[in-house]
Amino acid sequence: MFFQKLDKILTHFENASVVIFLSFATGLAFVEVVLRYGFQTSITWSSELVVVSIIWAVFIGLPVTLRKGGHIRVDVVVNLLSGKKKAAVIVLGTLIGGFFSFFLFYFSLKYAAFLKESGEVSITTDIAEYIYFLALPLGGFLLSIRYIQEIIRALKYGDQNKGEIK
Repeated sequence: MFFQKLDKILTHFENASVVIFLSFATGLAFVEVVLRYGFQTSITWSSELVVVSIIWAVFIGLPVTLRKGGHIRVDVVVNLLSGKKKAAVIVLGTLIGGFFSFFLFYFSLKYAAFLKESGEVSITTDIAEYIYFLALPLGGFLLSIRYIQEIIRALKYGDQNKGEIK
């Protein structure tokens, strides 16, 4: 029950966030193109916010990709195995991915804290750099949660593509 509710909340947050960030980036890029080619003017900070919005969408989209089974994995070895060996390889691969996501979360959070202490701000937007960088620890945190779900699923079913976490 808890995992289903958590999954529903995370799914809604991840999907909505990716749509919002990509829509904002697309809309702002469109406005910039119209201004540049239609009116020979531009917004100085638009390209920076487009890039930052895409970065946020990508890092929040990482767990979406995992949830939908789109992360890269080498199936050649997995498909040669069966039974407990196959389940063990799947669990091991999922643990490695989970470790990486936790590594991403932990060290990017430390770097974001360093950026906050340094007081660095963007020249074009006057926004603190650590705010831009928070996409990495947030994405790593969400990905860590999704990997924990996948580890539980792999341990329970032996194959990540079967069953739901209950």
